[in-house]
Amino acid sequence: PREADHFATVGRRGAGLALDLGNLLFVFRSAIAGIERAIEDPAQAGLGQNGLSILGEATDYIERMTDSLRMLAGVSPRTGDSGDAPKSVDFRDWWRDSSFLIQRAVPRGIGVEADFEPGMRSIHIAPAAMTQLMLNLVSNAGHAIAERAQPGIPRWFVRISARAAPSGRHACLVVDDDGPGMAPDVERRVFEPYFSRHTDGAGTGMGLGLVRRAVEAAGGTITLESTVGIGTTGTVLLPLAV
Repeated sequence: PREADHFATVGRRGAGLALDLGNLLFVFRSAIAGIERAIEDPAQAGLGQNGLSILGEATDYIERMTDSLRMLAGVSPRTGDSGDAPKSVDFRDWWRDSSFLIQRAVPRGIGVEADFEPGMRSIHIAPAAMTQLMLNLVSNAGHAIAERAQPGIPRWFVRISARAAPSGRHACLVVDDDGPGMAPDVERRVFEPYFSRHTDGAGTGMGLGLVRRAVEAAGGTITLESTVGIGTTGTVLLPLAV
């Protein structure tokens, strides 16, 4: 039974890795396109610099995911890495370092707006786990909006907010979109493994299930509220660091 549990855990991590790499491929393509434009037109050098920053952050994230899988397999982390990975994150610092990556996880023409409460305490979650859950939530929201957005309509946005919950013990992270929303029967099943509302084969159905596991592993909770024709709001509560 222990061996079976181990392989089940490896399978879940592998599914999460595949999903994250799929999101990151979208990010890499965006960054490379910016660098190519900068090469062709020196006046757009800023696009090239942004592209390099995006590639650097995405590469760092892949390295963190690789270390997680190596430790799961009983292999030592890369030489020079500390075995004590950070277990808390200052959301503003995390956003400063990861915003390039998160903003490129949505389709072209869709923006990401962020609103953070000043002075909020650090959140009890590893930075890599924070990136994984936010990358998935924002990517899902962005692609949902893309289903509804129409050419010529002003730019659409995924909205992120972070603030202390009224209890004073948790951080409340909200990801909100103006996509098509979900019917109640779909909303009830979105956290089920392998469930996908797409009937055309798009998507693996693994994303939100992995997000919930990452949130629960950090001692938090996640809920979704969705209304057809209005959009979807994901709310994550995570413990504040002591």
